[in-house]
Amino acid sequence: MSSFAASPGSFHETRTEVRYAETDQMGYAHHSVAVSWFELGRVTWMRDIGCPYRDLERRGVLMPVVKLELTYHAPARFEDQLGIGTRLLELRRATVIFENKIERIEPEGRRTLLVLGRVELACVDATGKVQRMPKDLQAAFEPYLPPTSVGV
Repeated sequence: MSSFAASPGSFHETRTEVRYAETDQMGYAHHSVAVSWFELGRVTWMRDIGCPYRDLERRGVLMPVVKLELTYHAPARFEDQLGIGTRLLELRRATVIFENKIERIEPEGRRTLLVLGRVELACVDATGKVQRMPKDLQAAFEPYLPPTSVGV
């Protein structure tokens, strides 16, 4: 489930929960799962703006992660309800940077920040060669840039 925020710089939210397979012996979500949650948020964001990642791949446009930064603030546990926030931070000729936050949605509606991070993706062709981002993809991303990032 996701909800799309139309204003530039706003977080798009995708909801999920911590599944049993994502937990370790201590009952906490394993730290590596945050990377998958970031991806879930990013892929949903792209689909919701009309750029399904699957369609890009069919066109020979791939976007591998080239940089990842994560800061953990609190643990997640089995069946915790999560909100994955995704927003576009920066758009360059061949790269794009997203900011993500993962929050636990407490039963009373309060939110607890679990993870904050950034993901940088490069635009490459099917052979792995860096390429300029296609104009239509760049045009689809631009309306969601924070006002201070336009033209970077």
